[in-house]
Amino acid sequence: MPEKHTIKDVARVAGVSIGTVSNVLNRPGQVSPGYRARVEAAITELGFVRDETAWSLRSRSGAARPSAAPRPNSPEERSADPGSYSTGTTSVR
Repeated sequence: MPEKHTIKDVARVAGVSIGTVSNVLNRPGQVSPGYRARVEAAITELGFVRDETAWSLRSRSGAARPSAAPRPNSPEERSADPGSYSTGTTSVR
């Protein structure tokens, strides 16, 4: 199985910061052509492929976002007031 590289690896090979690699991947128009070329060459050299699941979680643009659902109170409380729920530490109405 081929080694999986990260943007840290790309930054090291290109001789730039992790932020610059991130900008090349997400906002290439904001990176100078020289830096963009160095990062693109490192990406090609390493065979870097962005982890789409991690990227979608981080960018909050994908369908794989985590979500929090309220937890119900005790059965007695649910039957007394079905409109209340617990966030895990406090009850909310």
